[in-house]
Amino acid sequence: MKKVVLITGCSTGIGRTLATEFQKKGCKVYATARKLEAIEDLESKQIAVDRLDVTDDQNISEVVDRITRNEKRIDILVNNAGYGLMGPLIETPGEELALQFSTNVFAPMALINQVVPLMISRRSGTIV
Repeated sequence: MKKVVLITGCSTGIGRTLATEFQKKGCKVYATARKLEAIEDLESKQIAVDRLDVTDDQNISEVVDRITRNEKRIDILVNNAGYGLMGPLIETPGEELALQFSTNVFAPMALINQVVPLMISRRSGTIV
């Protein structure tokens, strides 16, 4: 049985590469990104794509629900989406700092909270 993998932040870099590598290993991959057009080309590699803004709790629920309706499980969650904010804190606008925390701290926890009950019920799963 193919492992079902959900990966966030697949528009470039590590997320995109992981999506391709998991697919090559025989997994059913769900690659996500805020901008769907950035990952649509992955469909030609037999990778399912979905729009996911990790800072939107409702969007997280919709994506997880859609995957579990289709696959009945999520075996691996890769919390890859991230937001890099560089510069002196004194010069950083509060809304940018809040977005960084929302993306890099709160979003992974929101995804974990959605996926862990599924993994617990199956007594199996991996979160990265």
